[in-house]
Amino acid sequence: MKIQCLCYFRWEQAKKSDFYEKTSFHFITVNRTAANFTFQYWDRFLMLVEGGSTMDQVVVTISLQIVSLFDWLAFYQKEYEPVGRLIGRYYNENGEPTAALQQVEEILAEGLKLKAETLAQSKLFPSCNSAWSDASGGRVWCTTMSGGVQRSWAGVPRKLFSPGSSGYRCVCVQSEDPTALNSPLLKQFEDCPSLAESCRVKTL
Repeated sequence: MKIQCLCYFRWEQAKKSDFYEKTSFHFITVNRTAANFTFQYWDRFLMLVEGGSTMDQVVVTISLQIVSLFDWLAFYQKEYEPVGRLIGRYYNENGEPTAALQQVEEILAEGLKLKAETLAQSKLFPSCNSAWSDASGGRVWCTTMSGGVQRSWAGVPRKLFSPGSSGYRCVCVQSEDPTALNSPLLKQFEDCPSLAESCRVKTL
């Protein structure tokens, strides 16, 4: 029997057997999943191991990565039949959740909140389009579809800074909304008219 593990649940893969090579090895990916989402072990994410994983003690701290992890869990809950829980960091010998799982669930709640806030911000400040060429340098511009957000206004490019960070991302701001334009987190691009929908930039 071939098993896929995720979030310390075990799933029977018989219904999807055509997608997996015929081998007696088990997929034991749950303990490596957190490491996978740090992008340090991406090439090893689907490594076949026998009986366990060396990544069991990975401590998860990044909430949006946990949201991605539970998105995978939702997929498995929909597509596969659960056959048990894996004893380890998140479940004890009786299949009961541990304090570590409670910590992950708390981080998940924070991640879902942050994801909702990010989605709301992306609608208020959609991302700019951008392009770069050696001949003409960089350009950022706004359209009614830039950032993947369909709207009735195109907006004007601005730098959006995160609190406590020197980095920024280019966003489109509704020019008819003085409250948005005057946000302390926004900065106008240098040498670009304040209401221009396109700006030349030196760097992207």
